[in-house]
Amino acid sequence: SSEKHLVQNNSLSLNIVRDYFRLSPEQSGGKIVYSLDPLQGDLHVGDILAVRVTVSGSEWRYLLMEDPIPAGAEFIQRDDLYELKQRPSWWQSWFSRREFHDDRAAIFQTYSTGTHEYTYLLKIVNPGKFQVSPAMVQPMYQPSVQATSDAVTLEVK
Repeated sequence: SSEKHLVQNNSLSLNIVRDYFRLSPEQSGGKIVYSLDPLQGDLHVGDILAVRVTVSGSEWRYLLMEDPIPAGAEFIQRDDLYELKQRPSWWQSWFSRREFHDDRAAIFQTYSTGTHEYTYLLKIVNPGKFQVSPAMVQPMYQPSVQATSDAVTLEVK
């Protein structure tokens, strides 16, 4: 199916969903602040994207979440330097460890129960049409359990 999946509360033992948002700059009080808008329309080189990955399920230990990024994007390491006009409740940094590799984000959670939302920022650096592989979550020491999100296609003009 090519339909977008929604997080299913307590119907499966482990779920993952990925969403993209555009950070739109605005002048406010002599400084730049950003509003968070759902990703619609064309992407352009220089755009900044916020990625939200939602993981839900029953109680787990030692979860590993890996999220591949588009080939035309790079991580913004210091996401705390971007001030949001209205920070949503899901914009938090609750994880045990976060690593940015060349092609993916890896987020580790020692204890997980219920729903957790993870965010990070990307900057679009190259034009093109990019197929983004699904995000994946699994308990590190139970490889038989795994959940994946939908694949996404991003086009940068």
